[in-house]
Amino acid sequence: MMFKKGVRVVTGLLMTLTLFMSSCNDDDGTLSVQDQFKFENEKIDAYIANKGLATETDPNSALRYRVINPGTGIQPWAADSITASYTVSLLDTEETVEVVTNAKIPYNELILGVRYGLHFVQEGGSIQFFVPSPYAYGTVGNGGNIPANATLIYNFQLHEVHAQQLRADIATIDTYLEDNNLGAIKHPSGLRYNVVNAGTGNHPNLFSVIIVNYEGRLLSNGAVFDGRENVGFLLGDLITGWHIGLPQIKAGGEIIMYIPSSLGFGPTGAPPDIPQNANLIFDVDLIGVQ
Repeated sequence: MMFKKGVRVVTGLLMTLTLFMSSCNDDDGTLSVQDQFKFENEKIDAYIANKGLATETDPNSALRYRVINPGTGIQPWAADSITASYTVSLLDTEETVEVVTNAKIPYNELILGVRYGLHFVQEGGSIQFFVPSPYAYGTVGNGGNIPANATLIYNFQLHEVHAQQLRADIATIDTYLEDNNLGAIKHPSGLRYNVVNAGTGNHPNLFSVIIVNYEGRLLSNGAVFDGRENVGFLLGDLITGWHIGLPQIKAGGEIIMYIPSSLGFGPTGAPPDIPQNANLIFDVDLIGVQ
């Protein structure tokens, strides 16, 4: 099916979910990934309560975080690299084990927990988040400073997001919306969207099977490249723009999404219908969430 060609899977998260669903306690008495994750999140919650911190929990990843300063630029959902400063501490001892100052870091080199945490802050912002070891260095650790199964506290300042293609995509989409007198909500990831109907059912997350009617068009010329009715997908299997856009509505709702190529099919496209670096428009009726 055309729409699923070239999809970007949230590999780390879905792999972790698979491990959770299939793993059990090892014969040597060590915890399964699922039980380790649960154990560490209980420690995190106890730490947060003891410190009297006001935190939030991401429903997709279960990451605990608190935004100190939201910032005003874009979020690094489709970054090539970032410039940042941060400290890393062990939750158990509060010992600082890493200090990084004003460093440019390739986005794909960041651990999974950091990528999740940075979804909630924009350029110029700062955030604290708590990373269980399955989202960090797991049962191996990282050198002498970060032991196996270490729960980490990150205090992170996001100075700049380097994402040349995304910025070009955003400019193109914003010009299109202005030229056609179309209002749209500007998400800091670069997604633009209109909620036609908010819906009244459940919000989807990455683990939800969504039942949808949809049509996809190229923003450049309006050509329809795909469309289906009453079809089901695992939301986590779809392009990043859907990960961000669909949770903005509930079951029974309708949304129009203007998706930058960086949050879609990227520099490869999905030949022959979707060229490289193509910005997309999706009209989606969210019929159900399972």
